[in-house]
Amino acid sequence: MNNPTRAHLKECIKMGEFKPYYQPYFQSNSSVIKGVELLARWIVSDTLVLTSKEFIHYIEKHELTAELSLSLLRQALPTLKKLEQSVVPFSVSINISIVQLRDATFIESFLDLLAHHNFPAHKIILELSDCRDLYDNPLINDSINNLKDKNIAFAIDSFDLSNTSINKLSSLLFNELKIDFSNINDVSDPIMMSVFWQTLVSVATNMELTITAKGIESLNHASIAKSLKCHYQQGYLLARPMADCILDYIIENKSKGN
Repeated sequence: MNNPTRAHLKECIKMGEFKPYYQPYFQSNSSVIKGVELLARWIVSDTLVLTSKEFIHYIEKHELTAELSLSLLRQALPTLKKLEQSVVPFSVSINISIVQLRDATFIESFLDLLAHHNFPAHKIILELSDCRDLYDNPLINDSINNLKDKNIAFAIDSFDLSNTSINKLSSLLFNELKIDFSNINDVSDPIMMSVFWQTLVSVATNMELTITAKGIESLNHASIAKSLKCHYQQGYLLARPMADCILDYIIENKSKGN
């Protein structure tokens, strides 16, 4: 991709070229959908759809994460409201950045959107993957506590061997832990990996955190997640990210028992 300008990206967001996609996650011991993670796709053309990994760097570089997030949520809420009414229990996970938590205008707009669509705040889970400045910034902590007062939950996302320490779980800010299994085959010492996962899950369980295994891409991943007693699983093995029309079809057929 050529280096897009800020003006070009803003126009693409305004024109709705960035679309919400939905990846379901499931209870570990069944095929019951627990909720969806809201993801972004850039529909460049009928034959070219870019994942967030391919464009998020440019969005962050040009400080457009708030605009993109609000645009996606605005588009997604009618579908999410319909799903929320037909699937019980149901929750929506949304990725959010530390930068957005510093932005009072973004938080106000976010809450206004939920209120406008009468979407229950307690069914929203905000996922944070970069927590480096979380514990040293009172403003961010205040923002999180303000959102938690509205019954919005928080998850620490992509928790793996490379980017976080177990000490990050010591805060009362989080309700959920997401463990990334997608790089499990890249770990050179499976015994140490097993000890790490077991320790991590034990700590999270003692803290009464919900545990979701993401990046489930093989039967081996699913088996390990189940053996660790993760509450939920998410990944390509179970369901790929999908447009709202496909998600509607799946939910409709499940509700009919098909």
